[in-house]
Amino acid sequence: MKDKKKFHWRSFVSFGLFFSFLVMTVSGVILYIAPPGRVSNWSNWELWGLTKAGWQSLHTNFSLFFLILGIFHLFSINWKAFLAHIRSKATKELNRKKEMVISTLLSVFIFIGVIVNIPPFRTIMTWGESLTESWEKEETSPPIPHAELYSLEKFSDEILGIPLDSTIGILKANKISLESKDQTIKEIGESNGKAPSEIFSLFGKSNEQVEKERKKSVVIQGGNGIGRKSLQQIGEEYGIPVEEMIRTLEKEGFKNITSEDILKDIADEHDVTPADILEILNNRHAQ
Repeated sequence: MKDKKKFHWRSFVSFGLFFSFLVMTVSGVILYIAPPGRVSNWSNWELWGLTKAGWQSLHTNFSLFFLILGIFHLFSINWKAFLAHIRSKATKELNRKKEMVISTLLSVFIFIGVIVNIPPFRTIMTWGESLTESWEKEETSPPIPHAELYSLEKFSDEILGIPLDSTIGILKANKISLESKDQTIKEIGESNGKAPSEIFSLFGKSNEQVEKERKKSVVIQGGNGIGRKSLQQIGEEYGIPVEEMIRTLEKEGFKNITSEDILKDIADEHDVTPADILEILNNRHAQ
């Protein structure tokens, strides 16, 4: 009866080593073929309910568990047997066995082969890289690495290239709730049950509203000889339809303007400065 109640540490360690080895093997294979971080984080990649970060955590923690059990197994349960084995080898078998020599040489070969990156070790890594890169497609790739960590304000300015108010308006129109402009795209996605890539897809590269808002945000800069340029040249340089600029100026009382007219000539003819005209053009969507 007493034997049934006794906790068998040897069995506990053996089972623990087996299960941790099993988890390490499975998670290692999955991490070998998993997409790169920039793709997995952007698209919220999952396998069996775990993200890549989840599999990394699983692999790391079970590796630590395996190490602790291994040390416990070696220095606690089998410590006496281990010491006896070392003494026996040191006294009776100073002449190395061929198995030990071959094992040592093989280990050294693998170590050096990995360091100098020669086949087949290079092939193994190259194959793994090709598998991870195969996940990267246009719809799963971020516009820049770690774009999901950008605040909404920075994302709007540097990636979308449109005013923050327009970005917020588009998100709200798509029923995306947010707390502040300082929230990251990842945080916004998590609070709305969407991947960062899904948030980005709401804008779309060919989205007419985004393009319209982007054009609104274009500011024509003075200097650099802009007064000597025609409206056509200015429009081409800043991506603004020249017809739009002409309509804007006509609303302000400028008459008989063509796309070939020089900015300075238009200003002289209407008794204003080129800077005055640029101010009107830059306010074209506020009118």
